[in-house]
Amino acid sequence: LRTALADVTGRRADGQPAEVHWSGIFDVEAADQGTRRLVEIKPVLDNSSLDRAGPALEALGAEIAAVTAERQGITMRVTGEPVLRQQELNDAFSGAIKASGLSFVLVALSLIIGIRSGRLIAALLITLVIGSLWTTGLAALVVGRLNLISVAFLVLFFGLGVDFGTHLGLRHLEEVRKGASFQDALKTAMMGEGPSIFLSALCASLAFLAFVPTSYTGLAEFGIISALGMLAAVVAT
Repeated sequence: LRTALADVTGRRADGQPAEVHWSGIFDVEAADQGTRRLVEIKPVLDNSSLDRAGPALEALGAEIAAVTAERQGITMRVTGEPVLRQQELNDAFSGAIKASGLSFVLVALSLIIGIRSGRLIAALLITLVIGSLWTTGLAALVVGRLNLISVAFLVLFFGLGVDFGTHLGLRHLEEVRKGASFQDALKTAMMGEGPSIFLSALCASLAFLAFVPTSYTGLAEFGIISALGMLAAVVAT
């Protein structure tokens, strides 16, 4: 294999036509000899979906199951760029969902330990859920897709988005404990903390937008989605 690849590479570098005969490398013999076959299939990809190669792979899996059920002893395996990319994306998406769930639980626990106010904790968690839904919708409208990096934006959103509501809520509790009514405490908290919260969200959004000029598309899209997430979090707050 090494010799064949080196020979083809050298000839192509010299401008001569050359190609690697994979059937010879894998010791696949002529059609009427041997027991191994290589079948090349080009799937139709759905670029509008996160599961872009999923339908094609499911259809292929059904065909493989039908063939192996009809002809016992046949082993069929699938590989190639669409398969590997879909596998990577599925693993990343599954990992991001687990990490996001764990992040949400840890944030909830920290609020329970630190704030000890049932209504405020419920308000903060509901705000996070609403903000995450808004961010997902904005990502679909503005970017239109998720990649191996941007799929983890929820972990960051839960960690940073809860800060805005926490500052506002603690100021509200402080005013209530001073004897202010619910409405007066809320107005004072919003007037006192609102500008600084908005400024913090703006600075965070600008920091994430610094990723946009990079040629690394995954990181640039992550920056856009995260910036939108900070704005969604402050509006929800």
